[in-house]
Amino acid sequence: MNLQIMDQNLRFPRNRVRRPRTEAIVLHHLDAHWDVRRTHQHHLSLGWNGIGYNLHVALDGTVSLGRGMEFQGAHKLGFNDRSIGIGCEGRYHSVDREMPDAQFNALVRLIQHIRVLYGDIRILGHRDYNATACPDSSSRWRRCGSCNFAGVSKRERRETNFCTRRCTG
Repeated sequence: MNLQIMDQNLRFPRNRVRRPRTEAIVLHHLDAHWDVRRTHQHHLSLGWNGIGYNLHVALDGTVSLGRGMEFQGAHKLGFNDRSIGIGCEGRYHSVDREMPDAQFNALVRLIQHIRVLYGDIRILGHRDYNATACPDSSSRWRRCGSCNFAGVSKRERRETNFCTRRCTG
């Protein structure tokens, strides 16, 4: 698996809290074309302790640390202490039709990486917990059952292109 996670050296005004347990990955789209630094600045402007997502996936497939893998995020109220939030750049319910291949493939590799670290944890969309269009139902991750890999062998799950193969066509 070829995955590079970029550390943008974001500064947080307060100490970040370590997440006590990890039960799930929660997928989001940003509803914006913002890189990780712009997202961080926007969340700071809301009075938050910086970017709410643990990780950020850009349109070009660049994966960056947000809050960090081991810290509690601010992406899903009531679930931040037990989930990793991944924010994907894009406006998939309004402007953008489809997640670019580079971004989607990076997201799949990131999910696989997280599952190597934390085990076979659930993969959910923000909309699975709230009345929201995030992530959009027509985007690739929803057609793929949020890349939940249900009924797929462990060997197949490890294939970098599994979700892409299953979701295209």
